[in-house]
Amino acid sequence: MHEDFYLSEGGAAGCAEHMGLFYSLPLWIMGHWYKHYGRDAALQLARRSFERPWSAVRVNAQHSVAVALREALLASGGEAVGQWGIAFAPGAQPSAVCGKTLHALQSEGALSYQSAGSQLVLEELGLFVWDKPVWDVCAGFGSKTVALLERGVAVPLATDRSRQRLAGLPGQCARLGFACPSVALADAVKPPLEHWEGHLLVDAPCSGLGVLARRPDIRRRPPQEAIEHESLQQSILRSLAARMRSGSQIAYITCTLRPNENEKQIERLVRESDGLQVLRQWQTPHDHPWLEGMFGALLRKV
Repeated sequence: MHEDFYLSEGGAAGCAEHMGLFYSLPLWIMGHWYKHYGRDAALQLARRSFERPWSAVRVNAQHSVAVALREALLASGGEAVGQWGIAFAPGAQPSAVCGKTLHALQSEGALSYQSAGSQLVLEELGLFVWDKPVWDVCAGFGSKTVALLERGVAVPLATDRSRQRLAGLPGQCARLGFACPSVALADAVKPPLEHWEGHLLVDAPCSGLGVLARRPDIRRRPPQEAIEHESLQQSILRSLAARMRSGSQIAYITCTLRPNENEKQIERLVRESDGLQVLRQWQTPHDHPWLEGMFGALLRKV
């Protein structure tokens, strides 16, 4: 078994196992948190993974009702998430604001649903001030692409290896009133472009340990899957780093709380690549009571 997953000290392992049983977490997850973050943080993460997740919306900053809508959502009991996000405790999301249902406001392009952590990591990394064209390399359903477009960031290209995920992006852009970026099926390990002059956004495939409250199925997955994610992430980052030009930046994001997929990936990338420097790193605070566990790093090619 990979040394990352289990503790060598019997007492600590026993404590982690008991905590895991109480919170329905396998030892490979609970033991990992205990080993790398300590008992208190592991307990906080276990509790958060067991709570009902909060819902969150993102106000379209370019919509005519954006300011009034944000104020109304906050007045309805929402918590601010970055500049334009609003999160609600379970059962506290209002059915209507500004005289319209949230569904109607979504249809009109005034807001979109996006998890709070997914919104906040973009804010914390400073991606909304990007001034070069962005290639969203692992675009998925496109939530981060449209979040950037709403803030005036140019995203001319969005790629993913899943046709099903990418299929919804044109509709999202049409609903929000934006021209859709060029959309293409592409494997991030073998991207179709030899180089990219702008910035790169990589929302990498990961073990998902930060979103267990939303994805309880992850608890049943074997630890080997997490190790496989490490290898895939390394291949993606190496491939993209080789395509960067001087002045370009790459944002690496995961929704997991596991150093081998987060900090250690960044350390390895800097060590193995010429001219890459870390501008900032951010991770959801362990003691935050409801925010999803996210990690992000921003690097620049010198």
